[in-house]
This record gives sequence, C-alpha cells and structure tokens, in this order.
Amino acid sequence: MAKSKTAGKDNRTNPWIKLVLILAAILCVVTVLYMILSSTGLIARNTTVMTVGNDKVSAMDMRAYYVATRDSFLSQYGSFLSSYGYDTSSISTFESQPSLFDGSQTWKDYFLSSAEQTAYEISLLYQNAKQSGYVMTEEDRADVEANMSAFADAAASYNEYHGTDVTDKSYVRIVYGSGTSLKDMRNYFEKRVIASSYYKSLLDSFGITDADVDTYFNEHTEEFTVLDFYRYTVNYQTYTYTEGSAEAGAPKSEAEAESMTKMAKANAKQTADAFLATLAEDGSNFDTLAAEYAEAAGDTVRETWLSEDTPLTSATTAGSGWAANEARKPGDKAVVEDEATNSYSVFYFLDRRINDENTVAVRHILFKTDSSADEEALAAAKQSAEDVLAQWKAGAATEDSFAELAKEYSADGNAFGGGLYTGIYRGQMVAEFQDWCFDESRKPGDTGIVKTDYGYHVMYFVENEGPRYLGTIRDTLQTNAYSEWLDGQKTAYPATFHKFGLTQV
Repeated sequence: MAKSKTAGKDNRTNPWIKLVLILAAILCVVTVLYMILSSTGLIARNTTVMTVGNDKVSAMDMRAYYVATRDSFLSQYGSFLSSYGYDTSSISTFESQPSLFDGSQTWKDYFLSSAEQTAYEISLLYQNAKQSGYVMTEEDRADVEANMSAFADAAASYNEYHGTDVTDKSYVRIVYGSGTSLKDMRNYFEKRVIASSYYKSLLDSFGITDADVDTYFNEHTEEFTVLDFYRYTVNYQTYTYTEGSAEAGAPKSEAEAESMTKMAKANAKQTADAFLATLAEDGSNFDTLAAEYAEAAGDTVRETWLSEDTPLTSATTAGSGWAANEARKPGDKAVVEDEATNSYSVFYFLDRRINDENTVAVRHILFKTDSSADEEALAAAKQSAEDVLAQWKAGAATEDSFAELAKEYSADGNAFGGGLYTGIYRGQMVAEFQDWCFDESRKPGDTGIVKTDYGYHVMYFVENEGPRYLGTIRDTLQTNAYSEWLDGQKTAYPATFHKFGLTQV
C-alpha cells in the first residue's frame, strides 16, 4: 500500500504561527479598546501633556487651549491670510500648511506652541490662586456661566448656518474633539476664570502709586506727545537709463536720465513753493489750496489735509521730522524734501502737545438684535430697553441697581460685571455708542437708550476717568511688574512636557 505524502508529519500548527496569531488578536483588541476609550475622552482626560509644579495639564485641557488660540488668530487675521494664498476654508487643510512666520513648522505646530505658553501661564496663576486660598466669587461664577452661554449660542449659530440640529453635547465634540464633554468645558472655563481673577488681584497687589505714574511720565514724555499739522505732498518721478529700452519717453542715456530727474524735481519744488507762497499766514486756506492743487494734478481730493494726534515717536521721516523738531512753533510753515519718498511737502505747523484725551466709564444693558432683524423684532428690542430703563427709574435708581439689571437682562458678554466698560476712548466703540459717551453735556448718572447695529443699549454714564495716558502708564507699570513676577515663577516652576500626551491633542 502506498504511503500518504503527509504520513509521519506532525499535523500540529507551528507554535510561531500560533504566537503571531495571538499577538495579532491582542493587537486588534487593544486597538478597538483604544478607539473606544478615545471616543469617550478617557485617554485625553487622563493623559498629561505638561506638568507645572503640582498641576497637570491634560490633553483634554490642551485641546481647549489650542482651539481658543487658533480660533482667536483666525478671527483676527483670517482674511489677511487668505490674501496671502492660505486656504482657510478648511481647518484641517489650513493647519497642515506651513506657517507664515516659520516655514519649517505648520500652523498646527505654531498654534500648539502658543497654546502651551497660555496653558503654562494660566497654570501658574491658578496654582498661586489656590495656594493663597482664593475662592470663586459670585462674579467669577457668573463669568463661567457667561462662557457656557456663549458656547451654547455658538452651537445655535452652527445649526443655523449648516441647517443641522446638533445638541450642545454634540457640538462640543465637533469643536474640541471626540470624547469632550460639557463638564470638561466647564472645568476649563473655571480654571481660566480663577486664573484671570487672581491676575487682576495680583496687578492690584503691586501697589502702583500716582507718584510712580508721574515719574514714568516725566521720564517718557515723548511717548505721549502728539503733533498737529497740515501737510500737502507733491511727488516727483525719478528716471533711470536702461540700455535697449523701447518704452516711449524713456531716457536714452545716463545723462538724459539724470537731466529728466532734475527737471521733475524742479517742477515739484516749484509747485510746492507756489502753494506755500499763496498760503495764508494763519493757514486757514490750506484745505482749499490743497484741494485745488490735487484736482489739477489728477490726485484724490480729500476732505482735509489736517494730521491730528500724530505720535511724536512716529515722526521719523524727513518730512514729519521737520514737524517733530523741538524748535517748531505754531504758525511755522515750510517746503520740505523727502528723498526717500521722492517728494516735496508743504507743512503748516499747528501744535505740539501731550495727548490728554479723556477716557470714560459707562455701564450698559444690551438687547441684541440680528442685523437682518425685521421691524417687529426691532420694536420688541426697543420696548424691552424702555421697560428696563423705566424699571430702574422706578427703583433705587443707583449705579448698583443698574448693574444688577445688567446682570439679569444684558445680552453682552460683560453682563456678569454689571455691564461695565472702563477706559473707553474715542474711536474704540461704534459711532452711536461713542457719540453718547462723549457728548459734551454728559455727566455721572446720565441714562439713555442708544441704537447700534448690535441692538438697543440702555446706557448709564459712570464718570470721566481723566487723561488716557494716565491709564496707559499704569497699565505699563503693572505689566512690567507682572513680567518680573512671571519670570520668577518660571524659574521656580519649570514646565515638563510629555511626548505621548502631545499626540492626544
């Protein structure tokens, strides 16, 4: 009988094959388990990205810092980046593109680096707050709720734009990644609010006095000095010789190019001198003359050629340098050449002064309306504003009672602080809001209703705060003191990064 070819062979599976199959099975199980845990946020929530002292910043927290950094940057510079050819229509596409600041890193690398710095600073402030026994105030908690409310509004806007119906719980995962919960966001906001409140108390603790402000002002007076002057500019063309050029009117030699340039300069100077010769001693006809000359030259005719509040520190060109000269006095006039810009300018000097523009403090209660709101919605918002103002007048009618109504009714982000805005200067707010604040008759305790593109504002005027530069100096001194404090903290609490944690962001 013939023997089978397999007779006598061991039919058992090779042990190495078994081992490979077992390892493969284990790998599959681990992969599935990892995906499940990732989807619940358990890994990101319990994986440390950065350790600062006793504080561990999780991958979940760092995601929030990252998104805040990226979105803030895009909201400010998105259109600018688009003009540079960046594709900002898709976040994932944009993040993979080389950074404008450093082509060796992507935008994701850039944002992550910035987010790490923010997370580090907030961690330091948060730990110091806890060590000092800081307890969240009512305003802190209101701030957290305002952040959560703003997030809910963002979710509603997302649904309106995309025609979807996602819940806040689903939206938080869309924005911050799989597994992120609303509780994660609340914890993140609480930490930032505590850090922010401690930061404010820290600034106060530096004890910057009025004498400190005065000393700084006396040492840096030029930083707060501004110039007022009229200026009309006559440009001239320079010519260069290019061998073989067939362009009409182009110089045919170096000598001709030099001659043409001299002629252009002479004509510009003659025009500027003629302007100066007909300028009134008091400069009263400057705008009229400038308009005539601009129209004759085919240039844009402006409403005025007056330059007000020009910072002394920015007057560095040949032309503006004339106006910045300490010897300059009101009524001085001259024709000044600026070879860097190929021009002659006619100047009439008005004033050199300290920019003592005042800032004001106000409270407001906003009844928001959409830009596309119909007449009925606008009328409803207006009625609500009138009702709340009437409610205030019928009550204690104090600043404190107004602040309480702002906390209850205002749709603005500063509602938790009683609708208070301080340090308001001209040009900062929308026109209608600004005009009300800076009305010459305005006095503390004044109220009113103002309509802007944002809706109806119930206004309460708190006070004129005094020259803006005083607040600027105090802010500078506090910032300098804080920087010194922060440098000391960085030495005491260096950051330690964890590579695996960074992969989870």
